[in-house]
Order: sequence, then C-alpha cells, then structure tokens
Amino acid sequence: MPENKKTIPTGIKTKAKPRAKAKVEERATFKIDDTDYYLDSFSDDDIKTLESINVVDSEIRSYNTKIEICKIARDTYSRKIVEAIDTFEKVQTKG
Repeated sequence: MPENKKTIPTGIKTKAKPRAKAKVEERATFKIDDTDYYLDSFSDDDIKTLESINVVDSEIRSYNTKIEICKIARDTYSRKIVEAIDTFEKVQTKG
C-alpha cells in the first residue's frame, strides 16, 4: 500500500465512481450533513477524529443497551413488589 494512502476508519462506507471505459478507481467517501467528501482529502488528524467519533458512537450504543436492560430489570422488580403488596403490613394512621 503506498504511504500516501490513508486508512479508512471502521464504519465508513466507500463508493466506486466508474469512469467511461476507463479503469474504475475507488475513492473512499464520507458524508457530512448530506455532502459527500473524498476521504483522501482529510488530514491524518481528521481521520483520527472520525475514528474517535466511531468509538464514541459505539460506546453510546453500548450504554443505551445497558440502560434498556436496567429498565427491564427495574420493571420486573417493580411488578414483583406490586404482586406482593397485599402481604405487607400497612402503617395505621391516627385520625
């Protein structure tokens, strides 16, 4: 691989841009706000920033999954208490 080519970060999609009866050259692209940019025009620092965004997005998905699991567990525990509520002794109020 030539040294001037940049590594494509995980999760970034590429598109082939065919030219009329010429060798098809594939250039990686990246979409930002509905505009496509050639990835090879990004600096190494920009590529690292895109990779960081991918890592953060992955962490967010992981945390959202854990939150959903916790919500299910909480609902299960709540139902268990509600089912047993008639067995609890109520505090008598004076009045």
